[in-house]
Order: sequence, then structure tokens, then C-alpha cells
Amino acid sequence: MVHENSEGLFAVLSDVEQSRWVEFAELLGGPDMPDDFAEPVRVAKDDPFAALQDQLARYLAYTYIDWKDCPEDILHRLAADAYVEYPYHGHYGGFPSWSDALIQKTADLGSGDAAVAFLREFGERCLNETGIALVSLDLNADGWGLTFVPSERLDSISAAANAVGQSITVVRNDGQF
Repeated sequence: MVHENSEGLFAVLSDVEQSRWVEFAELLGGPDMPDDFAEPVRVAKDDPFAALQDQLARYLAYTYIDWKDCPEDILHRLAADAYVEYPYHGHYGGFPSWSDALIQKTADLGSGDAAVAFLREFGERCLNETGIALVSLDLNADGWGLTFVPSERLDSISAAANAVGQSITVVRNDGQF
């Protein structure tokens, strides 16, 4: 298996690195995923992170949000694309009762500001009300790869991400996101 290093060159993954990617995939995917969930990550020839994103998206556990997306679109994408651990199933058609007020509060901000403000507040409320964290995967892009993770799994997922050179950020109002 090969991966791009920090200089943009491709290098072969060692067996240890490969097993770390599989562990990260299994932890991030969670216990409700099929037994072979991490298999595409294990066999990825050039980009285990892309394989992980594809698997999360395939099983409706991940969505990509562009920095220009409006709050209403973000909410709909979170509910539809990151469905597996989405904490508000069965609430008002899948949306928390306070979501309309949050959309209104953030909609008048500029493009990127509206998305960030909405995600921070949504993530904070989600974690406080349900114990499910909205987590951003580091994509080095003009947007965010988002998934939901039960808070009791955050430490192990963060450690696994660090072991493969990735980072995750809990989306909340703490200035980290």
C-alpha cells in the first residue's frame, strides 16, 4: 500500500501503518458497521483516507459540507448523509426543534461565517443534548468532512487518527473549529 507523505511523494505503507488505518476505520465506523467495513481501507493502493471517506459515505455515516453552504442545506445534508449516528431521528421530521431558529440566526452572516456559526452551535447542542459529537475530519480543503460519533468513543478515535497522521475536531463553540 502507498500513501502521499508531507512532501507529496508516494511511499509504501508498512504493515503497522496499514493496520493502524484499519483500526482507525473500524473505530470511526463504529460497531454497527458490517464486519468487512474496513476492507477497502485495508486494500487501498494509494489513499486509505479516501477509501475511508468512501466507506463512511457509502454507509450514510459521513457528509462533505462546503464552506459556502447555507445553514438550511447543511442541516439537510447532516440528516440525510450522516444518518447512522445522527442523533435527532424522530424529532420533528429528523430536525431538532431549535433548528429553525438556529438557521435564522446564522443565515444572514456571510457565506463561510454562516456555515461555521451554524456548525459550531449545532455541534455544541448536539453534544450537550445527546452525547453524540459532530466530528470534522481534516481534509485540507475548503470544507469539512463531517460524521457523528458517540462521545465515549472520541478518545480512542482521536488516538487512532493521530496514529495515522490525521486529526479530528469536535465541532462546537470552543474556538477549535
